[in-house]
Amino acid sequence: MQWEDSTQGAAIPWIARTLTSEPQPRGIRVSAFAPRHIGNGILSSACLSVRQVQHVSQQAKQQIPIGRIGRASDIAQAALFLASNETAY
Repeated sequence: MQWEDSTQGAAIPWIARTLTSEPQPRGIRVSAFAPRHIGNGILSSACLSVRQVQHVSQQAKQQIPIGRIGRASDIAQAALFLASNETAY
């Protein structure tokens, strides 16, 4: 699983840079982000016990600098910001 995460983490910025180089002269901006640990209930639906879900969640929290699992609203706010003119530079 760690290998998959690191591969995905490396691919997204590379794709964004590749996409940016072509449309940039026409004023088209490309932004990307790759959220990792989001509390969306997917662990609960993955046939894991409550104890297993709590364990995985606790391990994820230890890897996150702010110490909490992200929320869907966190991702929505980031997406809105990246789509706005606030990121014109």
